[in-house]
Amino acid sequence: MLAALPNVADNLINICLEYGDRADAELDAWDRLLNRINTCVVRAEEAYKASLLRKWHSTGAPQSSTDIFKDMLAGRAGRAVIVADRGREADVRRALRRMRVFNYIPSSRGAWEDGSATRTSS
Repeated sequence: MLAALPNVADNLINICLEYGDRADAELDAWDRLLNRINTCVVRAEEAYKASLLRKWHSTGAPQSSTDIFKDMLAGRAGRAVIVADRGREADVRRALRRMRVFNYIPSSRGAWEDGSATRTSS
């Protein structure tokens, strides 16, 4: 039903994990889901800002006003809405807050420039 709504199918994210020897598969799934949502929101916001700047440049605006426009866009942040059923709200909220403070970001290429496998978000 949701996938039939306009512009929704492109923004649906799901998680599938094997339980295996995970201590808490549900919180692991929430952690992965929140990371995917964050990545999607950041990428969408960057693409939106880039398209606005392209439109701005096409107007022939002077460089001084372009710099002001870039500063205005820098303060803009993407948003996401998460709708979930009742469950372990306190645990999920705690995991989200912990992720805001300290979130390891694994490299998709095996290692970062400094040789480490992960880095902390800033």
